[in-house]
Amino acid sequence: MLRRLTCLSILALMAVGLTPAKAGPIVIAPVDCAGPAGDPAPDTDAWRARDAANMYCAEERHLDFVQHPLAVAASQSPTNDPYRVPSRWDNVRFRFESTTIGGLSAEVYRPCRTLAAAPSDCPNLPAGLGRFDPPYPAVIIAHGGLSRKELHWWSSQPLAGAGYVVLAWKSSGNSPTVSEAQTMIDRLKQDPDVDVSRIGIAGHSAGGVVVNSMLENPDLAAFVSWDRAQSSEIPANVTPQRPVLYFFADYNCQAVPVCQPAPYSSPPPVDGPGTKGNDFLRVRAAGVDSMQIALRAALHLDFVPALLAGNRYTGSTVMYYTTAWFDRYLKGRLLGTESPSEKAAREAIATAAFARLTASSFDGSADLHNFGQGFWDPVQAATSGDPLYGGNVPYTIAGMAVADRVSFYYLSKCFLTDPATSVRHSSDDIRADGCGA
Repeated sequence: MLRRLTCLSILALMAVGLTPAKAGPIVIAPVDCAGPAGDPAPDTDAWRARDAANMYCAEERHLDFVQHPLAVAASQSPTNDPYRVPSRWDNVRFRFESTTIGGLSAEVYRPCRTLAAAPSDCPNLPAGLGRFDPPYPAVIIAHGGLSRKELHWWSSQPLAGAGYVVLAWKSSGNSPTVSEAQTMIDRLKQDPDVDVSRIGIAGHSAGGVVVNSMLENPDLAAFVSWDRAQSSEIPANVTPQRPVLYFFADYNCQAVPVCQPAPYSSPPPVDGPGTKGNDFLRVRAAGVDSMQIALRAALHLDFVPALLAGNRYTGSTVMYYTTAWFDRYLKGRLLGTESPSEKAAREAIATAAFARLTASSFDGSADLHNFGQGFWDPVQAATSGDPLYGGNVPYTIAGMAVADRVSFYYLSKCFLTDPATSVRHSSDDIRADGCGA
């Protein structure tokens, strides 16, 4: 599989006029996957070259991983991100518990508390990370079909570090169900640490179908769908009532679980692959805040990033928007029962989150919580005293332009209310126009 991916990469590079070394180790000439992609006219050599480069950019993460010593232990195809094993970070970045809920295996993550409330919590908390006291907003995470909760460490752990209780579970079958999700919600409603008026849900693929099916659920205040399965848009009998954030990738699966980049011979329909763009339109038509982020050079399985291939920046981009979304609509949610000081604090959180959602470039908020697999730096490894783990350099997106991280094939869109002014910000092309009023 790795050889096929590497060959695909070399073919893509040759398509843009770059040539690998003729002797010795394969040297892959650089493709700029972080900067502007340009807008060449369709059916031109420049358009086909951009398409080939985009396929290469969808493979970079795996090509990076095989340089890591941990790749050898994982036979070059990890079952989970080895840098995010919860036991390495329990009481360091978050508090972790493995448990059983309703007969289902589950993981619960909690933020580190303030030292005044819990002096033994996270004594070695990394610089820049916050401490939070309950009650906390909470998020349940629904994995995709044929997947499992451990493949969402990339999302569970950053949310916990940002001040959320996070509950992820393993379905009893191949895919999560609405009934299972309700079981997790009911457990959170019994948790004294949880603010029961501020619970959200996020789900990938089949988990995104669960998200769409629960849009009327009164227990949930905010929703995030990570590239839901192709066949299931919002049910016809469901009326969206609370804010929903949608993501989808440039590349769908050929046949699950085979999900690899494939060339486009001509521009696809700009509103999204298959029916995925219909979800945003349904929520917007209901007058409910919504956003659609189409991810450049991303694969459906970038949302379970322990698998082969993948884009370097998808995880951080997704968590930038996901965390900002929950900050805006969970932490920043006003019920009319807050004290003046609490109201002011929540308004400030909502305003800051809205600024992140509508920004033209990324700040460092996602990078702060990204400690998963990135580049491998052998010099850093040698000087760290930890040759197995010490050379990992997580990817960063701070300073990158939003226009360079969203798809040039599909449109990213927004329909958002400014919490400070109540002015609606709407855009049908964030890449070209941003998300302005």
